[in-house]
Amino acid sequence: MSDREALRPELSRRAALGRLVGGAAGAAALVAGCGREQRKAPAVAAEPAQSAAPEPETKRVIRRGTVVAPSKIARNDGTFVHMLTRIDLDAEVLRPAPFEIPFYGHGIAVDPRDVGRALVFEKKGPGCCLVDLRGGRVLRQIPAQPGRQFYGHGVFNKDGAFLFCTETYTEDGSMRGVIAVRDSNTLAWKGDLPSYGHAPHDVVLAPDLQHLVITNGGGSKASGHVPNLAWIDLRTHKPLRRLGFDREDVNAGHVAVAANGHVAVVSAPREGLDATTPGVHGAISFWRGEAGPEARLRTATGAVPAAMRDETLSVAIDDKRGKVVATNPKGNQLSFWSLATGESLGSTTRYVEPRGVAYTLDGSALLVSCGEGSELRLLSPETFAELPGGVVAESFTSGAHLRVLPLDWA
Repeated sequence: MSDREALRPELSRRAALGRLVGGAAGAAALVAGCGREQRKAPAVAAEPAQSAAPEPETKRVIRRGTVVAPSKIARNDGTFVHMLTRIDLDAEVLRPAPFEIPFYGHGIAVDPRDVGRALVFEKKGPGCCLVDLRGGRVLRQIPAQPGRQFYGHGVFNKDGAFLFCTETYTEDGSMRGVIAVRDSNTLAWKGDLPSYGHAPHDVVLAPDLQHLVITNGGGSKASGHVPNLAWIDLRTHKPLRRLGFDREDVNAGHVAVAANGHVAVVSAPREGLDATTPGVHGAISFWRGEAGPEARLRTATGAVPAAMRDETLSVAIDDKRGKVVATNPKGNQLSFWSLATGESLGSTTRYVEPRGVAYTLDGSALLVSCGEGSELRLLSPETFAELPGGVVAESFTSGAHLRVLPLDWA
């Protein structure tokens, strides 16, 4: 991930929301419906002496799911309100329901035992908090280990007993990476696994549920450390494989793993490189199961990657259709790729600053968050055309990621 990630507010968003977030009172108004004032228990009327038999409860059908995403909105004084928002994609009217969190959130780890319980992580900082997604509130903050910073992501193991977080030793300048292991219930630190690299960022659970897949960004190119993608066996804590890249100027960022184990990794330029220099830009790289000492992540070339600017940010895989989608905000580019071959299927610059990308639970829509106005757009997964009514303006989803969950909360 690039240290120069743009965090600027969009003009249209500031015009629409500036008055709301002008101060502390404005911030409370901005998150109305999710603030403390709204979390008080409602008054309950006394039960009548003779009441009619209750209507049978109809369970709401979840098809598309609820999208959860971080964002930040600028106040008029130049400070920010940091939020986590939820949008019920199965509702008749798509409305954002944001609540305030203490820092600019990046990755979200969801407890597999309870999708309403999640951890939000800061990218390169001390921030981590436990949140109640149903109630829209922060439950507690979690500190990183001494001398380290959270580096953006975490994931639970398959039964939810343990949480694994990417952390980096920053105080000593070594940029040595670890995967901090925490008890899922208490969130107490239990020890570390090596990340098998430096400056780890993303961590996901492999489809076999037995391995962690980790992107090690490598830190500064001048350090001599190289980026890699590492698989850790959760039973032995040993590396199953470590794959390098065919280029050393990429800062391995986010990874998506297909059901068949193939991967796509998006990246920013390595730290210390000037992203305005011709030829220095974000990238997308693929691994399709090649084995042996020469196996590498192959970085795509051609006109589409050449049009990328700075960081290529978010990536998602459509297993059913065999497609990969990636966003490049600075290039205003949404690009499409073949999972089987890694070849380009085209791109569009129709959307301004596309950032997060994800599929609905039923695969009926591709979700793309856009920086300008913090819009959320729903696209056809086949043609990538915008679906009818598929725009949520002022969605508060301007962070790097979108998570879609079977969350019954509305």
